[in-house]
Amino acid sequence: MRPTLMWWLASIGLMALVGGAGCGGDRSASAGWYGLQPEVTTSPEPDSAPSLDVTSPIDAVHTADSQGAVCEWQGGMETPKQLPTGCVPGAESGGFVRVCPGTFLMGGDPNHPYTRAADLPQRTVTITRPYWLQSSEVTNGEWEALIGSQPEPRDDCTTCPVVRVSSVDAAHYLNLLSDRDGFNRCYVFPDCDAELNTIGAGCPPPTTGCFHDTDCLPHFVGLSCNGYRLPTEAEWEFAARSGATGEPEWVGWFGGGDRGIDGPQPTRYFPPNPWGLYDMIGNVAEWCQDNGPESFVAATLVDPVCLGSPGGGVIKGPYYSSSPEFDQVSRRKPQPNPSRSSLAGFRAARNADP
Repeated sequence: MRPTLMWWLASIGLMALVGGAGCGGDRSASAGWYGLQPEVTTSPEPDSAPSLDVTSPIDAVHTADSQGAVCEWQGGMETPKQLPTGCVPGAESGGFVRVCPGTFLMGGDPNHPYTRAADLPQRTVTITRPYWLQSSEVTNGEWEALIGSQPEPRDDCTTCPVVRVSSVDAAHYLNLLSDRDGFNRCYVFPDCDAELNTIGAGCPPPTTGCFHDTDCLPHFVGLSCNGYRLPTEAEWEFAARSGATGEPEWVGWFGGGDRGIDGPQPTRYFPPNPWGLYDMIGNVAEWCQDNGPESFVAATLVDPVCLGSPGGGVIKGPYYSSSPEFDQVSRRKPQPNPSRSSLAGFRAARNADP
């Protein structure tokens, strides 16, 4: 039997107890990974992110040096006077939900006691192009159907999110998904076809997290690509907030072993957010396209994406072992190197026609 399941509705303080059938695989609540460990409820030390003045014009590239990682911020720095019209929000097609353009306040609330330096500063961000976002995380079943195997250790829960996949693994999967559906590939793996057989290998049992040791690193074609890709950090948080001005309600898998949640759980178990997206809060954290940095740019941004060294990425959102104190969708963990973890998976994004 699956351990006790907990459903937290933060807005009304209701906790419901439910039960369900078990799925295979290691569901250890102590699962962690290099650079991303399960969070515990402790008072944070006061700190703040460095502030970067950005006065670049539209379509300029701003370079920010963060702990030795150079990050090129691509995108406009001025809010458009008018956004495209005619987009139908929430439309679903083939397991994807249409997200329409809009402007939102991105980043952690500086008055929240558990906001970290990496989540700051808050900034106004505008998404100018509609995009499709997978309504739930890529599952073990979907991964195996396309790749032909599962990351180690194997998990027989086909509806649970696939984990122990790096951003490199995700890029290869998304290329194959583009091939299947007749779109252009969004990632180029230069001169490393022989190494692609290590994609999706997972981590040797009993470890729950490991580095993905490879020189076969994907180069992102850019946001103009019409194929499948990871969402940008801004796209992910915009969709997770789904129009909320503060923190969205926490509805999903969370709380770790103390609440019977000791590993990734079935997707689509709880209701979706207002835009039709499941598990944006809880279950597993998710890879985003941006490569770096430790802090964000303190500026008004338009369609931002951080293009740093290939192979890394940013992990967004709370996960199954998070406590309710860490319920912020602004939660982020930069990963400069390819890493695999039982705490993180991903979902696919693709540009939508206006």
